Amino acid sequence: MLNGRYFRRLSAIACFALCALAVVLWIRSYRWHDGANICYAAGQSVKIGVQQYPAYRYVSANTSLGIVSINVNPAYLNPVDRLSAGVNYFSTEVDDDWWWKREVKFGFAYKSWRRGHLLAVPFWFLSLLTAAAGTLLWMQRPYRFTLRGALVATTLIAIILGIGMASIR
Repeated sequence: MLNGRYFRRLSAIACFALCALAVVLWIRSYRWHDGANICYAAGQSVKIGVQQYPAYRYVSANTSLGIVSINVNPAYLNPVDRLSAGVNYFSTEVDDDWWWKREVKFGFAYKSWRRGHLLAVPFWFLSLLTAAAGTLLWMQRPYRFTLRGALVATTLIAIILGIGMASIR
């Protein structure tokens, strides 16, 4: 049975793993534009002219230039392509003329329009947030650090940065 101390340690390890993933994706995002799209049937149909077309909900997550963005469209309709429900992943080289560079402030952005919402958050914020949560969960009371803990943290940071640099090449 898990008591509070083991649960805190497992939660801290999960936070550190998420932080490592965020750092690797952050480094990768300056060279590659990655994205995943999820399209599923909304259970509704839209009438255009005399024909009925199914409506879809569309969610996408993209990473580029140090920013992760999530786009949610409540009703997506594409009668030409006849979209079907599914998951799609893509990865292309980064284009320097990314239109969000003009719209973001310190990497944060929120845009809402009639067809959906878009939220952009920088990777540095996600990394800092997960590392802080992991550190707070890991520390014991009274809050003291040991030399062993500092060496382990330094080693993990070096490994994460090494993996990030290897993923660029």
